[in-house]
Amino acid sequence: MKIKNIIWDFDGTIMDTYPAIASSTYKLAKNNNIDISYHEILDMTKITLRHALEFIAEKTCIKYQKLFQDYLTEYDNFDISSLIVFPHVVDVLRYIIDNGGRNFIITHRGEKSLIEHLQQKKLANLFTYLITGDCDFPRKPKPDAFIYLRYKFNLSNENTIVIGDRLLDVQAGYSAGFMGILYKNHADFSGKISNIDDYSQLLEILKR
Repeated sequence: MKIKNIIWDFDGTIMDTYPAIASSTYKLAKNNNIDISYHEILDMTKITLRHALEFIAEKTCIKYQKLFQDYLTEYDNFDISSLIVFPHVVDVLRYIIDNGGRNFIITHRGEKSLIEHLQQKKLANLFTYLITGDCDFPRKPKPDAFIYLRYKFNLSNENTIVIGDRLLDVQAGYSAGFMGILYKNHADFSGKISNIDDYSQLLEILKR
C-alpha cells in the first residue's frame, strides 16, 4: 500500500491540546463544586469532550449546551501558544505534499478554533480541506464526513489512510473504506495498518 493522502484527526493527533481541554473542563467542574481530580477529567476528555461535559451535566443538572458555552469561555482564557504540535507531524505533512498527496482534517472542534490553532502554529497551508464540528455531519464513529471527502476529492481506498489517537477515528475511516493508523493508542482493531508512538515511525511507513 503506497500512501498518498492522509485524513487527520486534530486534538491529540496533530496537536497536544489535551492540557487546554482538560484544564478548562476541570475549572468548569470545580466552579460547579464537583469533587473530582484533574487526572479523572483528563481521562474523560481523552474519550471525548462531550463525555466529560455530560458527566458534569449529570452531576449538576445544568444543560449540556450551557456547560459547553462555559467551557468555551474557559478555553478562550487558555494560552494556546503553549500547546505543542507533536514531533515530526510537520515532516509528515510536508512529505505528503512533496510527493503529490494531500492532507485533510476531520475534527469535532469548531472551525474558528481549529483555524486559530493551525494559523498560530503556521500549519494552515498544509491542508487541502477541513471538516469541523460546525459542518452538518454526524459525529465519529459515523463515517459520513469521510465518505464525503472520498467522493469530493476522488480519494482512493488504496492510497488514503486515516490517523487518529482514538479508536473512533479509525473506525469511522474504516467504515468509509480507508485503513487507519492509531497514534499513542495500542487498541486492537482489524481496520488499522499500525499503532505508532512517534511520527518518525509514520515517515518510515510512508517511505516503504
